[in-house]
Amino acid sequence: MQVFSRDVGHYTQMVWQSSRELGCGVKVCDKFVLAGCQYQRRGNFIGADIYEKGNTCSMCNCPQCHCDPGVGLCDAP
Repeated sequence: MQVFSRDVGHYTQMVWQSSRELGCGVKVCDKFVLAGCQYQRRGNFIGADIYEKGNTCSMCNCPQCHCDPGVGLCDAP
């Protein structure tokens, strides 16, 4: 199943498994608004999975990380 499209490109980059840092900025101008984001650890490869499938919290092993099995997310400090 193809899940990538231009409509969701920035969303998939933000939730990409290897993305660790995200910084965004917004500038409001007279006739338009300009927004931009930079991502550390590039992702968003067409045809690749957004994340590696596995057991919930099985890869939450970084120092001081906490996993909430109820939602399956690993929170990094």
